[in-house]
Amino acid sequence: MAPPFAAFSKYPKYFIFGRHLQVQIPILHSCLLYLQIPGTLFHLNEETAHSSLAISEDGFTFMFYGDEYTELNDITFSDNAFSRCVAIMGELIPIRGKHYWELEVEEQTEYRIGVAYEDTQRNGYLGANNTSWCMRHVTTPSRHKYEFLHNGSTPDIRITMHPKRIGVSLDYETGKLAFFNTELSQHIYTYKCHFLHYVHPCFALEKPGALTVHNGIEAPEYITFS
Repeated sequence: MAPPFAAFSKYPKYFIFGRHLQVQIPILHSCLLYLQIPGTLFHLNEETAHSSLAISEDGFTFMFYGDEYTELNDITFSDNAFSRCVAIMGELIPIRGKHYWELEVEEQTEYRIGVAYEDTQRNGYLGANNTSWCMRHVTTPSRHKYEFLHNGSTPDIRITMHPKRIGVSLDYETGKLAFFNTELSQHIYTYKCHFLHYVHPCFALEKPGALTVHNGIEAPEYITFS
């Protein structure tokens, strides 16, 4: 039986069962090793990447150079790659509990960041369906526009200080996905939902630009998962 996931700190915890065999007395003992690992570590899954994305050697930065004159019919897509949204998914986060990572963006970068189920549509846009949740930023002639999309809808939220480093916290147990402006130690928005499956971090660029993922780091003290 799997161990209960009742009490979690801000780090994911990993349970390892070990078996010890005494040499002289043939009695088999079982023990539970309880490890606490700071941060959540994942890599970008290049198999899901839109063909317009270029990924750095370390696997944590991706760039969209873009060509507005390229027709979709002229691009070849793999079966698992995004074909419309210029997006990529991170590896699955299959450990229940609490997780945290950060994204580094430029002020003019237009993006979508969040999480999605494995089977989210590859020919659609992140946040436009019921299998993905994302924070979207686009620029207009008059202002920066932020949306928090799920199934195509978003609350009416105005953000005056434009985040350049965004913290993302995921709590499977409470069903919360939250975004933070890490430079200001400021909460931006929280989704409250019931995740039916494990999710992948997901990222997209809407115009030429770059985005860098920072993971394997501890959540700052001001971030709570309650």
